[in-house]
Order: sequence, then C-alpha cells, then structure tokens
Amino acid sequence: MNVPAKQHSAAVPLLLVSVRNASEAADASAGGADIVDVKEPSRGPLGAADWQQVQEVLHFVREQRPVSIAAGELLDSNLSARIVPDGTQFVKFGLARCARIGGWQSLLEQAQNHLLAGAQIVPVAYADWLAAESPTPREVLQFATDHACPILLIDTFQKERGGLFEFWNWDSIAELIDAAHSAGTAIALAGGLRGDRLAWAVAAGADVVGVRGAVCDSGRAGKLQRRLVAQVRHALDHHHRLNFLRSGKRASPTSCLTTRSNSGYS
Repeated sequence: MNVPAKQHSAAVPLLLVSVRNASEAADASAGGADIVDVKEPSRGPLGAADWQQVQEVLHFVREQRPVSIAAGELLDSNLSARIVPDGTQFVKFGLARCARIGGWQSLLEQAQNHLLAGAQIVPVAYADWLAAESPTPREVLQFATDHACPILLIDTFQKERGGLFEFWNWDSIAELIDAAHSAGTAIALAGGLRGDRLAWAVAAGADVVGVRGAVCDSGRAGKLQRRLVAQVRHALDHHHRLNFLRSGKRASPTSCLTTRSNSGYS
C-alpha cells in the first residue's frame, strides 16, 4: 500500500509503549521505547493500572525515561483519587461521554489542579468520537492549545472494531497535526498502529507513536515482547528516513519532550 506524502517533522517520532507492570517496562525499555506508558488493557482503551503497578514501573524506570499513565475516562472516577505518584510526567484522560455534558473543559482543569507538580495532562481525542460520545478532535485540540497541554493524543475507543486510520482518514489526521504544530502542541497517534499504518503515522507528522497490541504476542491483552518493540522502533526509524529523503525537513514542536537526538537512550 502506498504511503501518503507530506512534508514532515525533522525529528524521529518518539515511541510510546504501553505496559502493565515493571517486567514489561524492562522489555519495552530494552526494545527501544522512549516513553513508558502504564495502563491495564483489560479495563478499556485507557484502563488505569493499579497504583502498585504504577509505583513499580516508576521505581524501575528511575527517571531514565518519561513515564505516562492512563487515568481512564474523565467521568469515571473521583478527582480526589487522581493524585498521581511522584515521577509521573504525563497523565492521559479519556473524554468518553463528555459530549453529553457541558463543562468537560472545567473538569479537565480540575483534574490538572489535583496532579502533583511536574505531571501534565494529556487530553485524549477519540478518532471514533461518535461511538465514544466524546468531543471532536478539533474541540479537544482547542482545549490543549488554550491550556498549554504539551501533547494531544489521538486514539481509538472501539479497540475491537479497527485502527486509527480505519476510523478517521489520513488527510484529516494530517490536517489536525498541522494545526496542532502551528499552535505549538505535539501530537501522539495510537490505535492499532502496525505494519504500513506505522508508515502512515510517520508520514502524517506524528511526534509520538503509541503501541500496545503491535508489541504483544496475542494482541493488546497478551504479553509484551521485547523483539516486537525493537521491530516497531526500527520501522519508525526506517519510515522516517524514507520520508526525510522524499520531502525534506520541517520544524516540529517537540521541545516539551525528550527527543532521541539528545536523550542518550538506546
């Protein structure tokens, strides 16, 4: 399948790998993950892991890499329970069912106020927002830019129904990334990204590419495999080089993140 063409970021996309526990965090790190993300896939698209698992991952990583955690859907838990462990850099909040109500922006602001200093909110826009009954990606991007969120994640809500590019076409995603970059917001893409869809994500200009199912032995509920993480890392590097040669380079708003060029990670 042909890869869409677009002038893209000069920075190699960072690889975010979702893990369940410290053992998987070790394999993700050894395989080339730039960001270790903690979640429990059995609890939904942004299922929150138990705090003990989060603490064990943070203890293992020891600030060698940024750590993000999935906090579930904004409407599903008590704000007072969302004070995250020290050392967490990013906290992802889903917005399922928020389209039913007014004032979801205020709820996200309250969530930010409950986080420890140093942790930043990553709002999640669902590519299948009608099914999720969530705000549109453009509305979530507006919140992200208005509140100086460093990253906006575009993901899928119906994990069993298809991947990111099956729910939302490449041109629309690329246009949203352009708008985000113009506003100084980085974009993470996730949701069934594997094979040629990794190339599509790179060509669209993603700053971060998130995976779970692509690096597990039997889908997102399976066990993470180090060799599969390494394969995805290699694929992202390969596709970036091809796109760089094809279209030249362009500045990208990834200064809020640790890039591979200066991270010292391998």
